[in-house]
Amino acid sequence: MTETILTNDSEESDNPKKIAISDIQQKIRDTIGKNPITTVAIPKQSLLLKLSAAVLVVISAYILGRSQGKNTSTILEVKRV
Repeated sequence: MTETILTNDSEESDNPKKIAISDIQQKIRDTIGKNPITTVAIPKQSLLLKLSAAVLVVISAYILGRSQGKNTSTILEVKRV
């Protein structure tokens, strides 16, 4: 694909500068090459967030269940026959 984009610079208003798609792609490669994108940290953070949420739910269920058990405890009666 060899499209060109015409731009007007303030210095050269009579002679527009042609920018090719390859120029844009090269500039993007240069920019990404200087600052590489790290994609490894995102899944670790997501896993940590899910794990901490699960632990919070389990602890909350334990505490609520323990307090409910103290308020209304079941009386069990065992009879020998």
